[in-house]
Amino acid sequence: MKNTMYNTLINRIVRDTKYNLMNADDLDVVRSAVTRGSVSASIQALQDLGYEANYGDWEDRGCLRIGFVKIAGTVIVKNSTIDYDAVAKLLRGCPASTEEVLESSRIEVAENIERSSSREAKLAWYFTHCGEIEMCRFLGLISEDRRAELEAEWKKLHP
Repeated sequence: MKNTMYNTLINRIVRDTKYNLMNADDLDVVRSAVTRGSVSASIQALQDLGYEANYGDWEDRGCLRIGFVKIAGTVIVKNSTIDYDAVAKLLRGCPASTEEVLESSRIEVAENIERSSSREAKLAWYFTHCGEIEMCRFLGLISEDRRAELEAEWKKLHP
């Protein structure tokens, strides 16, 4: 369970850092503060689980921009740039199964559908997960029968 939570938190940190940097680029002061807060919360959760985790941010034209993130001795963000090779190194230490990745994604996308205000945004999130399921089948990570099961279950959330 700890490894799954570890992977989930690292993926959230990467996702929220990516959004933070985009929001700061767009000079969106409010959203940059929100995404910085999300990174901070995930870092705190890793620390609470006993992992060494630190981050830093800086003020950039009124926006809070993530400057660095270091987890378990590995720097995954430096100078406001995500090092995806370093992220992969961290995640390789605790590989997730295809089912774990799909479940984590399903939860995240369902939350985004719930939070979205427009039907267009809800549909975009919905079809994002449909594409993830299809890609797993295309790559041979799940069977056709499992793809059909996942899609039938997912259709219940169609906006």
